[in-house]
Amino acid sequence: TTSTTTTTASKLTTVRTSLVLLHKEYFPRKYKDLCTLLLDEYMQERSGPSLVQACIQLTVRNKIGKQWAASAYSHDNLIEGVNFNELADKLEIRFIMLFTAMLLKKRVAVVASDPSDALTLCSTIASLDPKATHHNFVVPLVNEQTVSSLQSVSHFVAAFVDSAIVPKNVVDVFVDLEHGDIQVLNNEDQFGLGKYHKDVATSFIEACKSGTAADVIAMLLEKVAMLDSVLETCTDESGKVTQEAIQGQKMGKAMKLFCYNYALANGLAV
Repeated sequence: TTSTTTTTASKLTTVRTSLVLLHKEYFPRKYKDLCTLLLDEYMQERSGPSLVQACIQLTVRNKIGKQWAASAYSHDNLIEGVNFNELADKLEIRFIMLFTAMLLKKRVAVVASDPSDALTLCSTIASLDPKATHHNFVVPLVNEQTVSSLQSVSHFVAAFVDSAIVPKNVVDVFVDLEHGDIQVLNNEDQFGLGKYHKDVATSFIEACKSGTAADVIAMLLEKVAMLDSVLETCTDESGKVTQEAIQGQKMGKAMKLFCYNYALANGLAV
């Protein structure tokens, strides 16, 4: 007599639920919080209507109950997670090329093997313009399908995980922080360094060693304010900066060119 026992094993199925939120504003912390909240709303009842109701509140009031409100996020949240120390450690005074690129609203390509590292670096570089009220010029994770869109953009900080697809003909500054590499690829004449740049670079490295990200931003604001005060003395009756007025200033040739290009980039020059 043969006895056969059949065991039926029950399979445990894990269902993963994802939410993709598309928005033109680049503000990782703000929209990560929003995605988490919307996903929680859906998971509580696993029904579309609850999610739709939350989205309606978001559209009409720009908030969801007392749990999330766009107005709760400020510039302080925008710079959360930036890593100025890494820039100082790996680039040292060469970081000034990125500071210059941000103030002149140039085009920067960032390469990192880890997408998360690339995005952190993009946010850090974008924060080198301390007067920026948004980081919408950050282009996260460019791939072969989206790289052509950079051709028509005049100012960006774009993240890549594949250096082979970086469009070097439209990029002013190329950064590979993992290898400590930074190159000016285009508009090289606008990246000349003067005493001002050396002062900013030295102050940046010191602030990174002894302070927080907020301290670095405060230092950069002071340096940009110095630049703005120079431009105030170079304005005509219409309030625009003129090249002739800048040429009359007692400063080096590189600084004169930088001041004028800074004014042009910010709509202050004629």
